[in-house]
Amino acid sequence: IFFETQRNLARYTIPKDRRITTERKMYDNVLTANLKETLNLLPQKLEKRLLDFLFAEYGLDERQLAKELFMTAEQIGELAASGFSFGSHTHHHVALDTAESNTLIRRELRLSKIHLEPLVQKPLTVISYPHGGAINDSIATLVKNQGFTHGLSTEARGVRKGDKPFYLPRYDVKDLLL
Repeated sequence: IFFETQRNLARYTIPKDRRITTERKMYDNVLTANLKETLNLLPQKLEKRLLDFLFAEYGLDERQLAKELFMTAEQIGELAASGFSFGSHTHHHVALDTAESNTLIRRELRLSKIHLEPLVQKPLTVISYPHGGAINDSIATLVKNQGFTHGLSTEARGVRKGDKPFYLPRYDVKDLLL
C-alpha cells in the first residue's frame, strides 16, 4: 500500500465527483485534473514515491518515456542557435503557489537556469509558471530575485497596457484550437 497510514490516505484521497480546484487544469477531465493537483499538493518526497510506485505498478520505463517526451540538450541548442527563445518552467515543474517552501522555489528557479542557460547560451529572463495557480507578490519577488524580468500566468488573453511584468497572461495551445 502506497500510503502507509490512514491519516495519509484520508489526507490525499483523490475525489472522483468534484474538482479539487477550479484555478487550473480546466481542460482535463475531473480525475486527470485531480490526480495532477494531488501531485502538486504532495510534499516533494511523497510525490516522488507515488510516481515511482505508479511507474512500477504499470510497468512503465521512466527514462524511455522521458526520451520520447522531452527534447535533448542537442535539440535545445539547435533551436536556440536558430533563433528560438527559451524561458524557464522550473526544473521539476513545481507549482509555485503550492510549493513546500521558498527555498524549494529558489532551488527550482536556480536549477532551471543552471541547466538551460549553457544550452541556449543566454540568460533566461522569462518564466512560464508551471500549473498557473495563484501567483502573488511573494512569488513574483522570488522570481525577480533569481534574475527573471517577466512571468507568464495561465490567464488566457492578450497582453494589455498596464499588465504587470510578473503577471502577464498567455495562451495555451489548447486556447487556440478552433
